[in-house]
Amino acid sequence: MLVATILTLVLVIALTILAFISGDDDLNIIFGVGVVLIVSFGGFGILCLGKWNPTLYSLYCAIAVAVAGILLLIDTKIITGGKSDFDISLDDYVMGALILYADIMRIFLLVLRVVGISFD
Repeated sequence: MLVATILTLVLVIALTILAFISGDDDLNIIFGVGVVLIVSFGGFGILCLGKWNPTLYSLYCAIAVAVAGILLLIDTKIITGGKSDFDISLDDYVMGALILYADIMRIFLLVLRVVGISFD
């Protein structure tokens, strides 16, 4: 469990730094990458429905961590502000904190599954 915590911490810190140093125009590119990852993630999930395989399950969870990382990056860019139509105002800081908490917990639970710990 310590390994999953450290991996999640490193991923969240790296994505937060990337969100702060990247420009405002990068948000459209990140949205595009997020859509591509989500569509490919769904297609891979449909292919995995046929038979249970622990290796494919771990790979599927690893892809899910990548998708959750993109979603965390998008949400961080929206919360920190910029020139997007989806920016969260200063008055909505509680909602922004809850969004970030949900993203980080999603990443942590998926990393736990990748390292072999499942709560199913």
